[in-house]
Amino acid sequence: MNGGLIAIDGSCKAMPGVKMSGGSILIRGDCEGKAGARMTGGKIVVCGRVGEVLPTFYIDGIASSVKVKGEKIKGPFYLFLGDVLGDIECRGRLYVSVKNNPDFKVFESLLETMSDDC
Repeated sequence: MNGGLIAIDGSCKAMPGVKMSGGSILIRGDCEGKAGARMTGGKIVVCGRVGEVLPTFYIDGIASSVKVKGEKIKGPFYLFLGDVLGDIECRGRLYVSVKNNPDFKVFESLLETMSDDC
């Protein structure tokens, strides 16, 4: 995918957005995980549960909301950058619902560590 929008009003299997280089994918339900494998650009938003985030993505912050083609999706969302295997510049954006992924709370300590080092 290199442009446009794919909107999924339900859930999806693993690995949406493989080799994605642009555009947006909005998943209003759950994702089995590994979203954005080898992505080099674009945006994936998961409003439901995520099985796992690939270890080649990095936590960058928490966003209160995210815009997808002019629609404001209320969060909060964890923002991950990646995939470093697809592009060392990590231009891909993966937004994961904070509310629906309580086991991802461990990533918040990484954000605190990063802000303490700056």
